[in-house]
Amino acid sequence: MNGEVAVLVFVAASILSGAAVAQDAAPAKVPARGGVALQLEVSTGGDELGAYDTERTLGEGMTLSLGGFYRLSKARPWELQAFIGWKQAWIAPMTPPGYEGDVSRWVFQLLANYRLQNKWHFGGGLVFHGHPQFQGFATGGTAVRFHSAVGAIVEGGWSWLGMQCTYIEYGSLDASNCGVRLTWRFRKG
Repeated sequence: MNGEVAVLVFVAASILSGAAVAQDAAPAKVPARGGVALQLEVSTGGDELGAYDTERTLGEGMTLSLGGFYRLSKARPWELQAFIGWKQAWIAPMTPPGYEGDVSRWVFQLLANYRLQNKWHFGGGLVFHGHPQFQGFATGGTAVRFHSAVGAIVEGGWSWLGMQCTYIEYGSLDASNCGVRLTWRFRKG
């Protein structure tokens, strides 16, 4: 199913790309073409961990990522982005009541965004979750490891604030999630 979602995202991006070329006859002043970005995302969703944890789901957590962006052409609003980060279900160093474990993973993203002149943006791409695992605390440190997985992301927002949905599965378990994404961009030049 992940392959079907990825194909759907790329087909939609191709269609929107044709529309974007037709609408950009007289672009306004375009800022620098690339730079570095810092991203913070808080999301929730996915299957519950059942026997291992009654409080956590596979998709919830906070992701901190560092990456970069590059506009392919000064005259076109399409932009490529790449991020690497770490996602963890529980970040604060305390154990609330009922807390039984944590889900963590590496996150790699390759995105294509269409940026409008009024700061709105939308896009999507591929995401790779590397070495996802659940670490149980109430069960004496039980670790459940999942296979690395590839999924799809769709996102949209205004300026530095956005919404994202990730569609990904760890085998037969759904780790899909939606959440709020904050992106700080630092342009070169």
